Amino acid sequence: ALARSLKHLQDIVLFLEQVYAVALNLFEQLSALYTDIPRVYSPLQAVRLSTAFLALGECLGLAAGLDEAVTVNTALPVAFNAFRRMLSAIRATPASFPAEEVGDLEGIESIVDNLESRILAANAFDIIVDKLVGLMGEGGHPQHFLDQMSKTAFDGVNEMTARLLTKGERPSDRTNLVSLMCLTVLHSRLVPLQVDQRLCKVVWDVRKSAIMLPVSRIHLIQPVEFLCRYLPTSAIELGPSQPLEVAHQAKYDALDRIVTDLKKELSVLLVEGAAWIANLEIKLAVSEENMKAVFGRRIRLLSDGIHIAHRIRNRVQETIHLHDVLEAPLTDVELRMLARGLELLHGIKSSYRRHNTELALELQHLLGFALDRLTMLVVPAKQVLEEALTSVVSGWSRMQITLSGKWTGAELAREDAVAAASLAENVLSGPATKQRLKLIRLCFDILEDAYVMSDETSEDADELIDLIDLHANMDVRANDACDTSFLYKCGDLFPACLADIYDKPDEAHRLQLLVQAFSASIELLNRGEASNQQIAAFEQELLDALDDEIIRPLCVDIEKDLRQHIHSARSGGAVNVEVKDIGKFLRVIPLRVGMKEFDIRSQVAFCLNASFYNHPAVSIDDVKMREDIRSLAIGKYGLPLAEDEHPEQTIEGGIDALEVIRDVHLFVSEYSYDFHSQCYVERAKRSGFGIQQVSSSIRRHGIGFTYSVISSVHEYLTQRFQQFSQLLFDDKIRSVMAKESRTFRREQSGPKAFNSAATPAPSKDYSMDRSVRLLRDFRRLALAEDGSTFPEKFRLLVTDIGNALGCLRLLRLGIMHSSAHEAKFFPGLKSSSRVFEAAAKSDGMPASTVEAAKTLDDELELLRKHTAQGTNFFNVLVDEFAGKLEDIDDEHLNDFYLMIPALSLHAVESVVSIREKLARRGKEESVNFADDGFALGNAFLLCVLDQSTAFDRLNWKKTVLSFYTDEKAKEAATNKDQDARVPSDDAASDDESDSQIKLG
Repeated sequence: ALARSLKHLQDIVLFLEQVYAVALNLFEQLSALYTDIPRVYSPLQAVRLSTAFLALGECLGLAAGLDEAVTVNTALPVAFNAFRRMLSAIRATPASFPAEEVGDLEGIESIVDNLESRILAANAFDIIVDKLVGLMGEGGHPQHFLDQMSKTAFDGVNEMTARLLTKGERPSDRTNLVSLMCLTVLHSRLVPLQVDQRLCKVVWDVRKSAIMLPVSRIHLIQPVEFLCRYLPTSAIELGPSQPLEVAHQAKYDALDRIVTDLKKELSVLLVEGAAWIANLEIKLAVSEENMKAVFGRRIRLLSDGIHIAHRIRNRVQETIHLHDVLEAPLTDVELRMLARGLELLHGIKSSYRRHNTELALELQHLLGFALDRLTMLVVPAKQVLEEALTSVVSGWSRMQITLSGKWTGAELAREDAVAAASLAENVLSGPATKQRLKLIRLCFDILEDAYVMSDETSEDADELIDLIDLHANMDVRANDACDTSFLYKCGDLFPACLADIYDKPDEAHRLQLLVQAFSASIELLNRGEASNQQIAAFEQELLDALDDEIIRPLCVDIEKDLRQHIHSARSGGAVNVEVKDIGKFLRVIPLRVGMKEFDIRSQVAFCLNASFYNHPAVSIDDVKMREDIRSLAIGKYGLPLAEDEHPEQTIEGGIDALEVIRDVHLFVSEYSYDFHSQCYVERAKRSGFGIQQVSSSIRRHGIGFTYSVISSVHEYLTQRFQQFSQLLFDDKIRSVMAKESRTFRREQSGPKAFNSAATPAPSKDYSMDRSVRLLRDFRRLALAEDGSTFPEKFRLLVTDIGNALGCLRLLRLGIMHSSAHEAKFFPGLKSSSRVFEAAAKSDGMPASTVEAAKTLDDELELLRKHTAQGTNFFNVLVDEFAGKLEDIDDEHLNDFYLMIPALSLHAVESVVSIREKLARRGKEESVNFADDGFALGNAFLLCVLDQSTAFDRLNWKKTVLSFYTDEKAKEAATNKDQDARVPSDDAASDDESDSQIKLG
């Protein structure tokens, strides 16, 4: 990520160099202009160039804003460290990378070092201030220069703080306050031992009027924290005691005021904004004979929109920032008011854009009118100045006074003011460019210090210049005032606002402006040269929020309403009456999210069609219900729902196997898996289904339906595997297995040798006696809450896992069977060939035909693969679960293979018991003749835990065969002995009977 941003970061460094150069140049010129050395005549020495000092503060503010942006960006240091590790890896093993990637590593490392020292250190403001302080000579800076700087900052702070939080607040006041604070820091560090106490106290009091001030579009600073960070100690002592604690408490106090006053303040601003939009629509068509009145109202109207937008934006941004910093939750009222404020911002912006053509034609006349009004203030002042100068002295006397240097400050100011008035008159005769506006501000600074204009006239002139600047850059000012890109960091705010709107369907029209407000962050990403993946990820985040908070609940409510309506009509009762008119959401025009269009009606129709497809009708009543729902949806909501395209169920298909498998939890508890015949048997009804039924279901629903089944099986296996791990983590079971493991390994290692006499190695087979003893130990453990023993609980758990895995095996065979059935209609499908696309291209078919042919080739290729081998879901699951075990501690699972012999004996006993129940058919309700899930589950667990080899070393199969062979031999010998004794016994009985007969 850092590699893509290196060019952007280098541009920032070059920009900082330009800021340094401009600030140094301006500082040197001002210090050279305001000297303490008396001269015969020095132009502009008797006047204060407030605009020039403010420009110096703006340069410092740019550096402070960059420092703040770097400080809050926690990802930047991580990116630098990762990039350095990558460079170290390339340097360590250059042969592992292509030559073009290795390149000039030393040059890249030097660039990274430079960027890290210039940007990551977040000290651009300190560097530029230290350079300005270092320009001081042996005698220090001129006192006249320092006084002019101090007075400019003092007057500016007083003037702007008085306008804050009032209707007279100007869009540039908060930004200019930051510049004046930077100018105060510079002044205090120029004279750290003799700081201006009056100026410092005024600057410290800024916190009472503004809790936060903007240093960029998305970053805010707290005045107290800023001053504590950069002011010298002598200036900090003039502020409140323990200023950082005061700043922290001030945030909570401001948050309390917001909770109390936010609704009232924003309600007033919302009313003013809505009234302004209405007036803009109305006033455009008004024409009067008095053009002066028309132009005056038009200028005021166009500027009021930007003023209102700035006040709303400052309030909303400050509220969100405080809640974010203090981690305080937003109340429902605050959330609603903030959302309404964001919507109004983009409503104002849309109004400016909607009338862009009319305004482009109108602004030329409005600017001309405003420039004429400003000229009317300059001409009289120029005449007064000229008369004042000519009335004092003239001719030779004036030259003598000039040569002797006995001009007073007021006379020198008047002399400069005459030149400034002449320059202003010439500048005002041209277009209102940025350079001309700066000159006009400088000229009026000189005229104000000449005292030829009253305070009221000076304020009118200052306000008029701001209006000219605003109208000359109307597009830029409107975009800045209505910019909501600061919402990029507020990812949780958008879903909450959507949920609030969904609860009030009558306000569905708000969605358009709300989505525009949050989509404005995409422009911020574009300005920051973000990658296409980052922009796409942010757009998808907004789309997901719309889907989760609007589309899905809307689909549920619409389907519920339609079903209730049909049910009421069928039952003859009263027709359901909606409490909320959710249909208004469907009438919202398509929303624009970045470069994508989001149509709520189309999304709801798609969601409902997908829901009906994934839950097909299984009876005639369901089919009728779907048709009624579709007809009612078209008539009531205008939703273009598709007809049911599922093929009718055939007799040979029997039950819908996929619909049965959908609920995996219920399925594995009611069906048993038969491995040999590849079928499932329902325990209660002794009916089942196999490959034929699964294949029939796939042909009916389509192969896409199997993906949802596979997903549900995967989730079920994940849950069961967690239960399996928790079961073996039990302390009692771990104790039994630890004892068994130690005993078994000790026996396998053989007894110790005495007197160096070697003893023969014992057998490595796991004996039957050991498995019987282990099973007996398991049965002695405490019973579970439901009364089951550990062996029974373990058998059921592993059987459920095996039954779920059998689903995937049956699905794979069903897909292959269905694909083979469809492949009969495509001869020659065994060979991979994409003939349709090639034929369409060779015949010069249209692009749409070529695309359709390509799609057909893709489907045939997929059909060929499914027919050939299908997907081995078993191996995929084994790899996935084994990969998850690498990140967790699975030590308690290491001896699982030793449990299988004992627990398999219990499983065999359970199967024998079930078969005996089956033999007494009619006496038991729940019997079955197959239960192979236990064996399949054990095989899966052994593969996941990578213990198949360890289990094979037990030779358990050999032990079982040997044991039952011996048992059969013993049984045969017993039967043979019994058969041998039977004739003698018969003969004895016959002799006895004969003797009895004879005796009788």
